[in-house]
Amino acid sequence: MDDLFHLRHFTTGEYNKNRTFLSDEDYSLALDVFVKGCADVMLCDPLSHQRSVQPQKDWWFLGGRMQAGEEPHVTAARHVRREAGVDLAPQRFRA
Repeated sequence: MDDLFHLRHFTTGEYNKNRTFLSDEDYSLALDVFVKGCADVMLCDPLSHQRSVQPQKDWWFLGGRMQAGEEPHVTAARHVRREAGVDLAPQRFRA
């Protein structure tokens, strides 16, 4: 498990607070863009989900952040396509 620590990651207690504040208008725009939802995917075929991109090219759950206005099943399909190179229709996923 120690080999995972070479990956980019956040460690609790090592966060340097940003002293720059956004204007109310910019903050409102940021809230519209930065979606807090995520979709993680577990494929049922064990041979089809070895991740092909960083942060770790190995066996992991696929998934990540949703884009503004995106449905969870569309997010799942997008991440599977990007991370595993498997193109599946969004309708194949369920929440």
